[in-house]
Amino acid sequence: MGLVVANAFTALSGCLLAQSQKSVNIDIGTGMVTVALASLLIGNAFLGKGKIPVRAVGAVLGAFLFRLVYTVALRFHMPAFMLKLVSAVIVIIAIAGPYLKTQLPLMKRRMAHRAGRGD
Repeated sequence: MGLVVANAFTALSGCLLAQSQKSVNIDIGTGMVTVALASLLIGNAFLGKGKIPVRAVGAVLGAFLFRLVYTVALRFHMPAFMLKLVSAVIVIIAIAGPYLKTQLPLMKRRMAHRAGRGD
């Protein structure tokens, strides 16, 4: 049922976008999967796992932060071909962030242990 509703909203958004732009192109949605994935991962990194409303707010927050970083990249007059690199780096950071967050205390302990031994 959730897949049906999600696809219905996708179709509706495509129709509204085509109507507002008064044109259609087959490549119009290219890159949206990357944006959606980054939004979900960023939201999960900030709000963690929880119930559905918390995850939905996290996805919206993640989308906002993703577009904010994208806008900052545009403000620095980054060439258009580099924007895909910016998207990829954001996704990599969003994927690696939770893992590094759990590993940080372990790394700090190792550094303190090495400093205590005089290595």
